[in-house]
Amino acid sequence: MTKRKYDCGVDAGCICFIPMELAEAWNYESNTDLVHEIKACGEFEFKIEIPNSWNGDINVVGKIKTKKGFLLGDLCYVIREDWGRVCDSMDDMPAGICISTGGDGGFEVSLELKEIGNE
Repeated sequence: MTKRKYDCGVDAGCICFIPMELAEAWNYESNTDLVHEIKACGEFEFKIEIPNSWNGDINVVGKIKTKKGFLLGDLCYVIREDWGRVCDSMDDMPAGICISTGGDGGFEVSLELKEIGNE
């Protein structure tokens, strides 16, 4: 199990946690100044905590898997065009998660990953 804190700048009011292969399908171009690239491979249980967002304290848990790693950061830095439509649709997508911070700013995001299986 790993737990780490990340500083995430937000300009679109949301933070995404998605597999790299999903981001690549949306034409992601690496920008490690704005998006955290998390090296991992397999299936994981995750816990995300964001204290003091515009929506209050946020706690999200779930399962996610990847073959190439994950991205954590504002979705508008991952997808340059039509990111709002993608963020809205992720509510029904088990492949990634989009969390509304309720507004822009800088947020400390605590991410805990526990491996539960291998690809």
